[in-house]
Formats: sequence, C-alpha cells, structure tokens
Amino acid sequence: MLPPEQAPARRSHCAQPRLSRRGIKGSYTRAFFNVPGAVNIDGDKGHGWSYTNELLVDDQNMTYHLNGMYSDLYVRENGQ
Repeated sequence: MLPPEQAPARRSHCAQPRLSRRGIKGSYTRAFFNVPGAVNIDGDKGHGWSYTNELLVDDQNMTYHLNGMYSDLYVRENGQ
C-alpha cells in the first residue's frame, strides 16, 4: 500500500442523501468499517493512516457508500 502522498487521487461516487434542516431525512441502517493502515515512526515523530467505509441503507432501500481516509501525525512529548 502506498503512503497517502504517493497514492493516486481518490474519487468518491455516491448519491447525495436527502437533506433537511434537521439533517438527513428518514431512518438509516448503517455499517461502519475501519481498516488500519501503516504507521511510520522516525524518532519522536510518526505518521499513520487508516481507511473507512460506511454503508447506509435508507427506509426506501436506497444505498449510499461513503469512503474516507484519516491521516494522522504523531509526536512524542516528554517521553510519552
């Protein structure tokens, strides 16, 4: 797996949920998956990332796929 800065551009293809002033309309069944990526450590600093995938199914049986990537920087301070 390539580090984020070397990975090709990602595109997310999903239908837009129906929105209202109160947020997303209707009730949803949701599944959430998180896949840890690599962590690179260099002395007192590190960089890590993980990937997420959400599947939503609304009350009309429409499905929505949401994908994301978290990229985090880590710093050791005072030995911790």
